[in-house]
Amino acid sequence: MTILSAFTMKDAYQGDSNAQLQIGVCYANGYGVEQNYTEAVTWFQKSAEQGNAESQCLLGICYGMGYGVDKDLILACMWLNVAIENGYSDAITIVDKYTVMMIPEEITELQRLMAEPISERKRA
Repeated sequence: MTILSAFTMKDAYQGDSNAQLQIGVCYANGYGVEQNYTEAVTWFQKSAEQGNAESQCLLGICYGMGYGVDKDLILACMWLNVAIENGYSDAITIVDKYTVMMIPEEITELQRLMAEPISERKRA
């Protein structure tokens, strides 16, 4: 691996959210590895669940575009809103674009999810 150092991988496997983000970005863009959105989502998810706002935004984009996961505007907007809550203002314009594409039932489900503690946010 040229971009992904052994230190980055070790840190990521030990739970370092910034290292996990870096690995996700490498897989999403094909930097030093074969591009693989599914693998990118795996690393963004690990990082996002630890509160990394940039990973939360990127995970939201993956859900919104269907990169490495089934397209899901509810989960996209949930993760983007979490990123915003954690101070990642770049997610605001993205969530606005996705929200206008949602039907009322999806917005209701998003509101339900956002009312739950993050550890309990699961789709119905």
